[in-house]
Amino acid sequence: MLAGESAPAGGLFDALDCDLDPARTSSALLEWEQLVDCDFNKVPDALQIEMDPSLDTDFNGQLDACATPTADLDGNGSVDFGDVAIALLNFGVCQGCPTDLDLNGVVDFGDIAIILLNFG
Repeated sequence: MLAGESAPAGGLFDALDCDLDPARTSSALLEWEQLVDCDFNKVPDALQIEMDPSLDTDFNGQLDACATPTADLDGNGSVDFGDVAIALLNFGVCQGCPTDLDLNGVVDFGDIAIILLNFG
């Protein structure tokens, strides 16, 4: 049973699509309760991690690439005016940018609010 982006919860996905010796086959079936595809590549995150465990180095079951960015943008150990300044410098469309804290593809007042909520 193959399922993809429009599969219902609990769908099955056979994704080990590789050319092997005709006498051998390689296949895997994974079942999930909810389809999570945080990077929107039409492959369930759990399957991506199963196929390449290095995509989840902190072993939390989520793709590292989709981790919520920290509000400490300058990495000095605290959230302060420096982080607000960095967000303001990147204000506007910024797809995949570490200053896009709410992951909506734009650095805007929502991201500034997240910084202010974590201030101190």
